[in-house]
Amino acid sequence: MLFRSDWTKAPIAPGKTGVIKVTYNPAGRPGPFNKTISIYSNGKQGAYILSIKGSVIPKSKGNSLPMNASIGDLKLTTNAVLFNVINPGEVRGERITVKNGSNNTMNIALKNTADYITASIASANLAPNETTDITVLFDGNKINQRGRITNKLPITITENNGKKTSGEIIVRANVPGMNRSTTMEDLKNGPKMELSTNLVDLGSAKGAKSKLSRDLSISNSGKGNLEIYSISIDNENFAVTGGQKVIKPGQAATFKVSVDPKAIKGYTEESIHIISNDPKGPVRIIRVYVK
Repeated sequence: MLFRSDWTKAPIAPGKTGVIKVTYNPAGRPGPFNKTISIYSNGKQGAYILSIKGSVIPKSKGNSLPMNASIGDLKLTTNAVLFNVINPGEVRGERITVKNGSNNTMNIALKNTADYITASIASANLAPNETTDITVLFDGNKINQRGRITNKLPITITENNGKKTSGEIIVRANVPGMNRSTTMEDLKNGPKMELSTNLVDLGSAKGAKSKLSRDLSISNSGKGNLEIYSISIDNENFAVTGGQKVIKPGQAATFKVSVDPKAIKGYTEESIHIISNDPKGPVRIIRVYVK
């Protein structure tokens, strides 16, 4: 069973409290999870929707893991940590396994560049072919920004023959700033984002002499102002411009999605991340591709 819930079955008197207990089974389910629980009662509100979010960090498998990135002679399973949604009160973590690919002993030094991100390494000194883990924690209590957040963690590798290499680990997260559970009232009176498409086709880059672009329309069919905290693409060869940050009920804004065809070498697919105050969907992702 994925989730198991239990709660106070007896009537709760005025001024008294009850308990809701939710258990998540992480076996065989590494990575982030995001589920909802509906609560119905005879109270004034009637119903509530609770979000259950977290991340399962799998145990390191050492040498059995593929090393898909490198910084000098240091091999890494990845050089990018991607968190999905992080809200106030949440602390999420991911693990990167690294391996000494040289014939020399190496020292690994990490530098934390933001209060809300903490990176640590299990063993800073590695013998040849030895592995260890880097753990990256993102603390939603310590960040005041909203939107798609990108941060770089500097890393320096020093080998015992004097060779020194510097690089970085990219950390990205979607931070909508939702600090409480979504209620039926929020859904009824809040903004509601509508997209003109969930897939943007920029066409073919072959032979193109100028930027390829398409329009993307975002409208608000809700009752409250729709605030766009960020709309972005991680790939710097793509861009999203125009539009506006606040869209009133019944109105729409047009954004332009573009790419530099000179930077495209074959079929390329990316994602547009839209972070807003839509209580039902604060994070929306649109696929964009170019041939």
